[in-house]
Amino acid sequence: MLKKIAIPQILDRLRFENPWWISGEIDQYFQQMPHRAYFQHFYALAKDRSVKRSVVLMGPRRVGKTVMLYHFVQQLLKDRINPRRILFITVENPIYTQISLEQLFNYGREAIGSLEESDDWFVIFDEIQYTKNWDVHLKSLMESYRDAK
Repeated sequence: MLKKIAIPQILDRLRFENPWWISGEIDQYFQQMPHRAYFQHFYALAKDRSVKRSVVLMGPRRVGKTVMLYHFVQQLLKDRINPRRILFITVENPIYTQISLEQLFNYGREAIGSLEESDDWFVIFDEIQYTKNWDVHLKSLMESYRDAK
């Protein structure tokens, strides 16, 4: 039987996963890691708002996908993207079990206090494959929030 997680606990976890909302920077641990070889290509594609599609970063385990995602956030911050419009969610965390991607996005907006605004966001789902039918959820999310990337 699944235990229901309290919404304030979910919101606190989202705030924890997005320290740049307050500090304006990613965790020092990730800052010290070298950029991956394809980072510049990935960054250009993932930041491009003219393409109304999601970007999926795939690869074998332990090659640095999560590091590249944090470096993506770091570069967004350097490019003066509002840190309160960058949402990073580690989907594999058990606290998010049974929560749809759209609901996670809504919780993220609530955690930062921007529930009424859903545009101009960069939403990063790390380990998205842990969400059942993630591709269907992601497609629906992109169709519902066309100005989010």
